Amino acid sequence: MPPVTSPSVLAVDLGTTGVRAAIIRLDGTTVDEAHVACAYDRPSEGWAEIDPRRWWVATKSVLAALFPTQDPRAIASIAVTGQAPTAALVTSDGTPTYPAILWLDTRAAEEASELHEPSYYLGPKLKWLARHQPDALRRAAVVAQSHSYIAHALTGAWSIDPSTAALSRPLWDPDARAWKKDMCASIGINPALLPRIVESHHILGHVTKTAAEQTGLAEGTPVVAGGGDFAASALGAGVTDPGEACLMLGTAGNLLLPTSHFGRSPSLIHSHHVGVPCALSIGGTLAGGALEWFRSTMAPHASFEELEAKASNVDLQKSELLFIPYLAGERTPIWNAHATGAFVGLRLEHDLAHLYRAVLESVALSFMHMAEIAKAEGHAVQNVVAANGAGKSALLRQLLSDALAAPLSYRPTGGGTLVGGAVLAALGSGLTSDPKAAAYWSRAMCEHSPRTEHTAIFSAKLKRRISIYESYESITTR
Repeated sequence: MPPVTSPSVLAVDLGTTGVRAAIIRLDGTTVDEAHVACAYDRPSEGWAEIDPRRWWVATKSVLAALFPTQDPRAIASIAVTGQAPTAALVTSDGTPTYPAILWLDTRAAEEASELHEPSYYLGPKLKWLARHQPDALRRAAVVAQSHSYIAHALTGAWSIDPSTAALSRPLWDPDARAWKKDMCASIGINPALLPRIVESHHILGHVTKTAAEQTGLAEGTPVVAGGGDFAASALGAGVTDPGEACLMLGTAGNLLLPTSHFGRSPSLIHSHHVGVPCALSIGGTLAGGALEWFRSTMAPHASFEELEAKASNVDLQKSELLFIPYLAGERTPIWNAHATGAFVGLRLEHDLAHLYRAVLESVALSFMHMAEIAKAEGHAVQNVVAANGAGKSALLRQLLSDALAAPLSYRPTGGGTLVGGAVLAALGSGLTSDPKAAAYWSRAMCEHSPRTEHTAIFSAKLKRRISIYESYESITTR
């Protein structure tokens, strides 16, 4: 790798199963990048937890791969982003009093029902801790998020940014952008456990001498507060304005819509964006994971390219086959961890091509469902930027453009969480004042225009799918 040339920034991302870091120049060029696995534990069904100290061990390993082969003095600033929400109970020096409960953990189902919130959010997790681990809660000084735990390890300062604080329902007031102290008391936690609010692109502190010795970073390097990986992904795609949408098409798929006002529909996730003063409405579903499940199960010797070529010959107007993609339950918009998948409408004439086409269409229909809910709140999708692995499928991209009734641009390279973190770091250190910087870093795009006649077909299919799910869901959950 070439040596770092200033100005450059460092972005670190705490994912659900690993830690990544990249040194990125202010023209969007990635100088060097590293990844270290950091798997979570599943001690019981529905549980997902980790000792947060393992995040720091993995982060140090990632940085060891970048420094000292690169000059740490050339790093102008650092941003850390991460999975959210997490309930990491720690003492003031970062020592955990209980394993961190991750976003996908569903142990707090009973508490979630009592609070009328999905177990995904932080509030039910904390109520579960108050009920089942009161001593761990009593000994804790802070409830940390994944990225804030690492930011503290680097700077010695605790904080939370609005993008992750908003996922603390029902403890967060999105209008006041402050904690609801009375709600904290009602679920049995001390409001003092919740960190101070620092905007994601504001300087939180500087790399301490101890952190520098452990990581190879330069002492005194500024560190911004950072934020949720989901919001950083949208920022990394250059999606910052209402009317725009970002489609992250990884194993899981996310539709991220910057909005002029905070959303209220319980069917979607609502948060604050990072780096810009607007809100963010989010929908999540299985995307690439559904495609990989189909290929590995139904056609293990076929490539995705071969499957797509076959599926491209299926006429959308003549195909009534539907796939319900709830292979791992579903978050938005149905919030049913026990939902299951199904092929509906199978006939003798259906073959592998029809089945794969139905799986592709199911992803597009899921995002269409989310977009319709957002539109009902006044947040219409006008154009879409897609990124990540599943976006390599030209057929899927066209189906998404048709279903969302909006032009879609795909960026084969660039974008993503680390690029969003780089923008946050650059904003915080004054290297740029433009939160849309990432939009100019990756210009190579594939463009798709919606086909009106296909949008109408998708709309009819979505209505049919909702009706079918409601019918069989009542049977499968008895």
